[in-house]
Amino acid sequence: MNLAGMDLFKLLSKKMSWLTYRQKVLSNNISHADTPNHKVFDVAPFSYAEALGKGGVTLRQPVGARPVDSHANLTGGADSFRNGKKPRFNVDIGNGIILEEELLKVSETQIHYTEMINLYRRHVDLLRTAVGRSGG
Repeated sequence: MNLAGMDLFKLLSKKMSWLTYRQKVLSNNISHADTPNHKVFDVAPFSYAEALGKGGVTLRQPVGARPVDSHANLTGGADSFRNGKKPRFNVDIGNGIILEEELLKVSETQIHYTEMINLYRRHVDLLRTAVGRSGG
């Protein structure tokens, strides 16, 4: 049984490749958190529609530089919650990389990668059951 030829497994594989690439980009941002003038990158959001047609991964433009002074710039708090805005807890040392946000993206990426592994495993088990073999 060739799983690589099935559309579902192709799609899961492309998503996992995208997640792997995103993890590399985010870890590069984190490793350069204290590098002056380093530009922040992220990967363009994964599109299942695009993945079915073409499989390229594209980088987003660098995140726009935020003006900061020489001290840590902290924003967010109770007013942000009241206004329905997502609070931003920034500690920007001057190059646009906010470690907390990058680490949240890394966690999110890991959660999605685990979901893809579980989907892959469950569909393999379903196919094994369908052809009369036990999973394992």
